[in-house]
Order: sequence, then structure tokens, then C-alpha cells
Amino acid sequence: MRDLVSFSDYIRPICLPPPTAILKDGTMCTVVGWGQLFEVGRVFPDTLQEVQLPTISTAECRRRTLFLPLYRVTDNMFCAGFDRGGRDACLGDSGGPLMCQVGWRAGG
Repeated sequence: MRDLVSFSDYIRPICLPPPTAILKDGTMCTVVGWGQLFEVGRVFPDTLQEVQLPTISTAECRRRTLFLPLYRVTDNMFCAGFDRGGRDACLGDSGGPLMCQVGWRAGG
């Protein structure tokens, strides 16, 4: 069988947690993407962007988005971000890669 991807200094594998893994609230994770840099004007980056953000519990995320009709946070989702904002994923990066370098534990 042939590899579908050729690994290099720029292309590396990432470990995936088991389906029952539990991510502790406040875990620092890295979000990456090529989304728009500004809300006005379609300005995209020349290089892959990244930011480190803490995870937020589903319950807290629902509380924070309660009056935002575009958001519906399900039990299969979690959020990440700072209480006072300041840093975030770029416009169009939602649902993109979020990587957490932690020791996962099996959940129930």
C-alpha cells in the first residue's frame, strides 16, 4: 500500500484522541487557518495563521452565546477563546483544525 501523503519538514502527522476522550476546560490549544484577516475587505494571509486559545465548557459556551441567534452549541461541540477576547480564529476558520498537546484520558 502507498502512502497518500508524503511527509516532510512542513507536512507532519497529528495524533487523534480516542472518541471517548475528555478535554479539560481551560486547556490551551492551537487554532490554525487561512481565513480572512479583517471583517471588512477580503484580505487573506500569505502564511498559515495560528493562535493559542483556552477551551471553554459547552455549558459556558451556551451561556455566552444565548442571545446570538446564529449560534447553536450542541453536546458534540466545545468552544475556545479568552473571556475578554483579543485573540481569535480568523473569519472563515470556524470548524478548522484545533490541536491540543495534552495527555488524554478515557471518558464515559
